Amino acid sequence: MPTYKITAPEAAQACKAYNEANDNLIAASRAFAARYPGSKPVYNANVHGVSLHGLAFSPANDSPLWTRPQRDGGLIQRPRTAPAKGVKGDERREQVAQLEVLNDEWKAHFPGAKVDREPVLEAMGTDWGSAMLSGIQYFELEGVVFVKTAIKPHESWQEILCSEYDAADAAHRALTKAVAA
Repeated sequence: MPTYKITAPEAAQACKAYNEANDNLIAASRAFAARYPGSKPVYNANVHGVSLHGLAFSPANDSPLWTRPQRDGGLIQRPRTAPAKGVKGDERREQVAQLEVLNDEWKAHFPGAKVDREPVLEAMGTDWGSAMLSGIQYFELEGVVFVKTAIKPHESWQEILCSEYDAADAAHRALTKAVAA
């Protein structure tokens, strides 16, 4: 796949802003998951951006206040909206009260922000449709955006050798790993 670099400052700034927003989402999601012992955040990532999808418990939370793990959603579980069928009388009233508290807490603290990728793609001179159809990998390193894609290049893109891209990718990964540690 062809590789490019973009030296336009607005592309690097958009990448930095996206990465910062993504880091903030991850931090908020981890803090949210910490409120529910045994859970970890599960994200929804696509060409449009990233958002918190929900929480996955390990082992699965079998409390009657939580939904069963959703197989098609990363085994996420959410607070139920109502007691399960068959729960009657005082037990039902108690669960309704507990669910109200649990759902209020969930709604108050759930990091619902979506990290939008559109500004990054726009700053690079492309759009989500091209990215979706052709695929795109990119990262910012020292004010330069490196891109690997089959998208028709924008005039601001400079084609580079794969070895230059790979070297920048290795440096980026090392920097990312060092920051995470």
